[in-house]
Amino acid sequence: MSNKWYDRLKWVAILGLPGLASAIRIIFALWGLPYADAIAGTIDAIAFMLGTWLGISHIQYKKKEEVKPNDSE
Repeated sequence: MSNKWYDRLKWVAILGLPGLASAIRIIFALWGLPYADAIAGTIDAIAFMLGTWLGISHIQYKKKEEVKPNDSE
């Protein structure tokens, strides 16, 4: 995964999806619309899953960086 995609997905997982879930909870409550918790909870679960995948990807990337031989030697 390129850095550009990683940065975009990280933004979505950290800010975009949780913000959307909060907005849905508030707006649905104000308008008396049904299923606010179900929809927002689903979005929260997707954000959590995406954040977990990105965290695993980050850890694997850091491990690969540590294994590379040092060019300065």
